[in-house]
Amino acid sequence: MATNPSGRMSSRQRSIDFIPMPGSISTAVAPLLKIANTSETKSKLGLKVVVQAADAGAAKTYQAAINRGLDWAGGQKEVTTFLPKFADMRAVLSPRVDGDRLSLAVDDSSAGVATALATMMGKARSSAGRTQSINNLKQIALAWHLTVDANKGAFPSTIKSKDGKPLLSWRVAILPYIEQDSLYKQFHLDEPWDSEHNKALVEKMPALYRSPAQMVGGGKTTYLAPTGMIGKAHVGALGVKIQKIVDGTSNTIIVLESNDEAAVEWTKPDDLTVDATNPFKGLIGHYEQGFAAAFADGSVRFISRGVKPASLIAYFTRDGREVISE
Repeated sequence: MATNPSGRMSSRQRSIDFIPMPGSISTAVAPLLKIANTSETKSKLGLKVVVQAADAGAAKTYQAAINRGLDWAGGQKEVTTFLPKFADMRAVLSPRVDGDRLSLAVDDSSAGVATALATMMGKARSSAGRTQSINNLKQIALAWHLTVDANKGAFPSTIKSKDGKPLLSWRVAILPYIEQDSLYKQFHLDEPWDSEHNKALVEKMPALYRSPAQMVGGGKTTYLAPTGMIGKAHVGALGVKIQKIVDGTSNTIIVLESNDEAAVEWTKPDDLTVDATNPFKGLIGHYEQGFAAAFADGSVRFISRGVKPASLIAYFTRDGREVISE
């Protein structure tokens, strides 16, 4: 390796009724939105919205404004990417006017609008969660670099006893570098993570260590460091001096986001042991397309599940001298 310096919603028919819109759409909608009724159905997934305007003229004005917005949206690449059949759904999304009220009813018989909107919302939530997780990893990677001076040029490691037994995780060790110094001072650093005193602190896991995509709780995190050996090559960079990363800091993963099955208590000195026969083990689950990882140079990238297993192994090792070819 050359050194590089650089589904569906739940089955519910929702009815959102009587949204008063007295004078201004921008000021009235958010505070006055009220869910009036929710009823279960076995066969339909849908949404019904009724908007109360000041009068019939205002209702028509709002209808025209909404239709202009729909016309604009239909010309946006982002919208057509999420909703390829947006043009077919355009008529369904236009509200009807009945006196001083506007109404919109959408269900699975309406050109698949409800299902498509549910899919779009799911994708949007997944994208937002992925972005937040990448930001979390950037802060964690920065903390790793901030510890280098205090660690005599080495990345953080687990906190060990005098005889070398792992007691607490590197996630505890970097607490002072993620603005959690007061929490760090609560730990008994000469006791294991599950001692009577330290175990009570598991529930105080910083928000930074919780991925927006994870479902598991109980003080568990899915931000782990890759560890282990693959052949004669070392995996990851826990406790390692930067000079020992001979494959290049931009080619070596130091922290990643695992799936929920691989989650560990955040204070426990436990991480992800990479399986050479199945390097994706423990990684895919939060995101269908791949997983997020921080590299030793401080960068964070999203690794596609389509990457070659040999290339993924090369990203995990710091001294394997492999050639990466994705």
